[in-house]
Amino acid sequence: VQVSYEAVKGANPPFEDTRVCLDSRISSIVAGDERLKNALDLIIVSAPEEVEQKLDDLICTGDQENIIRKVKVARDHRDVLLKHRIHEVGKLLFVGPPGTGKTSLALALSQELHLPIIEVRLSMITSQYLGETSKNIDRIFDFAKKIAPCILFIDEFDFVAKSRVADDHGAMKRAVNSLLKNIDQINLVRNAVLLIGATNHPQLLDEAAWRRFDEVVFFGLPDTDMRRRILGKIAASIDCRCNFEALAEETENFSGADLRIMIKEALLSALMEGREYIDDADIRRGMLVVQNRDLIRHASWL
Repeated sequence: VQVSYEAVKGANPPFEDTRVCLDSRISSIVAGDERLKNALDLIIVSAPEEVEQKLDDLICTGDQENIIRKVKVARDHRDVLLKHRIHEVGKLLFVGPPGTGKTSLALALSQELHLPIIEVRLSMITSQYLGETSKNIDRIFDFAKKIAPCILFIDEFDFVAKSRVADDHGAMKRAVNSLLKNIDQINLVRNAVLLIGATNHPQLLDEAAWRRFDEVVFFGLPDTDMRRRILGKIAASIDCRCNFEALAEETENFSGADLRIMIKEALLSALMEGREYIDDADIRRGMLVVQNRDLIRHASWL
């Protein structure tokens, strides 16, 4: 059997995208530096080859696609932007309700841009010890600069605002100031770090947080056409004997995540009856699961 070099190369990720390469880089960075070693306990670092989400699997809005193109151009022309002292590029705030693809797009960009991604949840880096939260934030940003080029993805960005409001002792205020200072000191042009923040509650963010980001990217609930296209992507490999056009009309207010749950439950329903195709009855069961989840989520407990 003859296999061309180009075919083998195309079937395998570049070495820079592999876990082996990333682990080697991490080892050299944290060697002898206890601060950066401690940062690894606060984050999830993934190589592009480990990320399951692909840009081709997502249905993006025109605005989202434009932001992706802009980031690619900025990366390719960092030298031009540096020459003209245009530094504040590549700080994105993803805004929208749960299940609309904020995390999925951040992860897909890792594959698309061939960059490792550092995932941070602000609720996980707070510490009961005085000043430790600020130190944790400093460690994470220092690690991102060292491992660059990379994506630094900060989920639950609204946690900052919620904690600041409830903080009586000023500890969280100091942590917030540390976070904003670090955001000021990192960017795609100078540091080769693409910063992405994500929030489900943009109304909780104050002006100081908003103005740190040069792009705000909205993730809304999909309209009918987007729902039809999302369903087509999700069920592409499934024998689905139902009308996607009609289904898209019936699933108003469903997020992309809701549609995925619906199809998953429909397939499980079919498998439980010994079938590998899904029909309208299976879809109804899947739809009911999503609707019941929403009822429970919005229930008021006494």
